Amino acid sequence: MATRRHYSRLSRKEGKRYIRQSALLTVLTILLLIALLFWGIPSLIKLAIFLGDLRSSTQPITGEDVLPPPPPVMQPVAEATNSAVVEISGFAEEGSSVVLSLNGSDAYETLVDSDGEFLFDSVKLNQGDNEIVATSTDTAGNKSKASSTTTIELDQTLPTLTIDAPADGQTFFGQMQKVVRVSGKIDPGSTVLVNNSFVILSQEGAFSHLVQLNEGENIIAIIAQDRAGNRAEKEIKVSFTP
Repeated sequence: MATRRHYSRLSRKEGKRYIRQSALLTVLTILLLIALLFWGIPSLIKLAIFLGDLRSSTQPITGEDVLPPPPPVMQPVAEATNSAVVEISGFAEEGSSVVLSLNGSDAYETLVDSDGEFLFDSVKLNQGDNEIVATSTDTAGNKSKASSTTTIELDQTLPTLTIDAPADGQTFFGQMQKVVRVSGKIDPGSTVLVNNSFVILSQEGAFSHLVQLNEGENIIAIIAQDRAGNRAEKEIKVSFTP
């Protein structure tokens, strides 16, 4: 009987010891997982990244840039000019070279700056229409498609200005003739000033404008300018007697 009670006490002690060991093992496992989570995993990730970078840095680069840059975009310019030398500017891929073709022939080349802008400050035009196209080539040698075509007309011919009425030196009398009609014709698309007043033109280039005369000699100045900037001027003198 005494032996049985002694065995029971030993069993209870062993059971308590097992429970304590199990609890301690559980706590240690949790602490190990926490340590691995906060220190082990990030360190492993950093190590993997480092090894990957090291491996990539020791291997030759086999990738090749074959993607062409986008076509250059040229800034808008006047459709017609009387200047034989013009500026052409625009935008393209930074660091690329831009070739400007004039009427089908490559004529100019420049580099694109760090802001993605390029400038040709002395493009020489031919008389008549000039078709301008730009292409760009990046540092890998890839060439872009051609830009939109820009057409500039070089016109250095003065517009033909004709004054139909009144006649130079004409004299007007009385209040009924105090206001005279100035009429004439100019190249279509031009602008006309009569004594610094804008005049509306017809599609054919005809114009008409009323001018009030002062007593004595009156000077009527007509200035015409075509779309290229060429100017033609005429001056007529008329007299008025009330």
